Amino acid sequence: MVGVQLNAIKPGSMFEQIGIQNGDVIQELNGIKIDSPEQSAKILLEFVDAKTFTVVVNRSGQGQQTFTYTPQ
Repeated sequence: MVGVQLNAIKPGSMFEQIGIQNGDVIQELNGIKIDSPEQSAKILLEFVDAKTFTVVVNRSGQGQQTFTYTPQ
C-alpha cells in the first residue's frame, strides 16, 4: 500500500482549495508517510488535530507535488 487515492472531490472543499485533483494519490500528510493501513488511520487524527496541512501527492503524468493548506 502506498497512499490514498482521492476521487469525487467536492467543490469548495479543502482539497479543491489547495489544488488537489480527482485521481491524486496522497502519499504523505504532515510528515506521515501513508504506506500501511495503520498510517492511513493516523492521518485521520492529523486532520482533527493539525492547524496547517502539508500534503504530498502523486499526480498521474506529473509526479509528486506538495500542497499546503492553512485554514482562515
